Amino acid sequence: MPALAHVPESGLRSLTSGGQPVRLNLLAHGLATRTSPPPQAHPELLIQVEDLDDLLDQLANEQFQFVLPNEPPPSGHTCSVTFDDGYANNALFLPIAERYRIPFVLFVSSLNIEQQLPYLWDAKAVSGDGAWRHWSDDYREAYRHLTPETVRRLLGDENHRPFTVNELRAFADNQWTHLALHTHSHQPLVGRFLATAAQEIEENRRFLSGFPRVLPRDLALPCGLYTPWTGKHLLNGLVDRIYTCDGGASTPGEDMVHRISLVSPTVRGSLISQVRRAFEWKVWLRRQVANIRYSNKVLNGL
Repeated sequence: MPALAHVPESGLRSLTSGGQPVRLNLLAHGLATRTSPPPQAHPELLIQVEDLDDLLDQLANEQFQFVLPNEPPPSGHTCSVTFDDGYANNALFLPIAERYRIPFVLFVSSLNIEQQLPYLWDAKAVSGDGAWRHWSDDYREAYRHLTPETVRRLLGDENHRPFTVNELRAFADNQWTHLALHTHSHQPLVGRFLATAAQEIEENRRFLSGFPRVLPRDLALPCGLYTPWTGKHLLNGLVDRIYTCDGGASTPGEDMVHRISLVSPTVRGSLISQVRRAFEWKVWLRRQVANIRYSNKVLNGL
């Protein structure tokens, strides 16, 4: 269970007023600018880079130190920045990383980059091709059935396309960039797919092996989903650390790292308010209920 605390609905200083060091781990997916066109799907996953810059500026002013999430933290308040999936627009973060000297992690789903396929959630949304059960669908099989029209449509959109291999190499050459595991196909490792974890991780690790500053023992859970069996299985030799999106703060040295998943302010309010709310016990409880619900669906074959 992540560390929880009541955080009043006031400024960022309310996070740091308790006297104990605060450990924030932030998660984002896609980035856009104020002049970017509207996304074709899942607008909640796109954060304007100007809003993220503003949040990090306020954290810096509150004396937060930017560190990697797997590093032994220095004294004082710390913040780690991570991205999931591998959207090409993550390159918009590099000037911010340089300005604030932020070492950050991109957890890469390698199939999309290697095969140049759009992410399944975007493809399902724009194609209208049936319901997507993100907790139990076979992702590899679903990717085989994407239509050429859907692939072209999303690969031509800067809001949705993944990095190419060459773009990812250029991105990874930046001194602040670190890459880590997000499975090869983004398959959630629950139910029958837990048996594929070793293959998913090995293919993912093999793809990343040629890049600099790879964290080959760190895995972000696809869709943030896990059951009581997931952690036990993964931490039994496959990886050393698992990253959730359960919110709240993390305890240094733990093998399950809890992150705060940021979404577009148009959906859930300012990024600062999202960070504050992530410390509320109700947010953590909702996430646990979601994991239990999806665990039951998996067990019942739904």
